Amino acid sequence: MQLYVIGDYFTVNTFKLIGIDGQVFEADADYGNILNTIENLIKKEEIGMIIYNSFIREIVGQKFDDYLKRAKPVFFEIPDTDSEFKEENLQEFIQKVIGIKI
Repeated sequence: MQLYVIGDYFTVNTFKLIGIDGQVFEADADYGNILNTIENLIKKEEIGMIIYNSFIREIVGQKFDDYLKRAKPVFFEIPDTDSEFKEENLQEFIQKVIGIKI
């Protein structure tokens, strides 16, 4: 099972440090580009979990609920890095999600 990350620059590149691939999107990203990325990831059998920042769900809106109902891949939301979530807490959070200390 592979993990994939879609989100802001800091989040995606933090996960890349431990070998998890991802796609960077800005908070004002185009709905169609995000939707296309998610649809392509769902088609890949090897993708078992998609980790995403909160703003991704906000952009996609109601359609995201359909993704969350799927058995595979599992979608896991993490806070945006510009939220009140401190870096130390984000690192702890990531460690809980994937079980690797960064």
